[in-house]
Amino acid sequence: MKLGNPKVRLAEELWPALRAKFEREWVAGEPVTPVVKLIADVRRIYHRISGIRAMAVPDGFDA
Repeated sequence: MKLGNPKVRLAEELWPALRAKFEREWVAGEPVTPVVKLIADVRRIYHRISGIRAMAVPDGFDA
């Protein structure tokens, strides 16, 4: 008799605590966890790049 994958069960049990930790770090603006730092970096880079594209004049458009 197999009871399922114990890792999946563990992940399901830990998810609420991990999410709460992520939200505390994110709201405080002080990421400590490596994954939260990575997400903050990706968002910062995305916003920087999309901001540059938003300001760029399209080819063939005379400003």
